[in-house]
Amino acid sequence: MTTIKDRITQLERASNNAPMLVLFVTDKPTPEQSEQIAKAERIGRRLIAFYMPGDTAWMPGYGVPPWEQVAGIDCAVR
Repeated sequence: MTTIKDRITQLERASNNAPMLVLFVTDKPTPEQSEQIAKAERIGRRLIAFYMPGDTAWMPGYGVPPWEQVAGIDCAVR
């Protein structure tokens, strides 16, 4: 059974016309950046995070964020 919360989330994703969120992460995301990332993932907003130590970028849905990796090894607990 679909809950109201699920239906609202689906509607937000379907009608999300917000511009892409661009973040620059220097080591690990700050609490504010973590909150922005979580919200963007929840509502389906496009997001790209540039990770400076690795000189790389990450988008939700494309593997483990680089700040959760150690020397290329996935150390995230999912």
